[in-house]
Amino acid sequence: MHAEHIFHIILIMLKITIVTFWVIDVYLKYAPIEYRFLDIRDEQFWQKRISVLFEIFIAFFLIYLFNPFYAQKISKRTTLTLFIFGVLIILRTDWAKFIGESVLIKYL
Repeated sequence: MHAEHIFHIILIMLKITIVTFWVIDVYLKYAPIEYRFLDIRDEQFWQKRISVLFEIFIAFFLIYLFNPFYAQKISKRTTLTLFIFGVLIILRTDWAKFIGESVLIKYL
């Protein structure tokens, strides 16, 4: 098994875990207290750790892919992985904070 395949498997598992935590987070925010099966602080603690782990693996994956000392061809699966990574970054960006601190918005 190539290193690229190992990266893909780990990243897919981390993506599934992140999406699962997002669903749990939404459930815990809107569910009545008696139906909550987990403390929201515990869930957010693990969600942040898994997100950091995902970003670290993506960084190592990019280092592996774009190593200047080794010619590496990028497969369709790798392209899809990087595309999904970009979508995840856009989705979890705190746009309210970004827009609220914008100089242009403050000027208007």
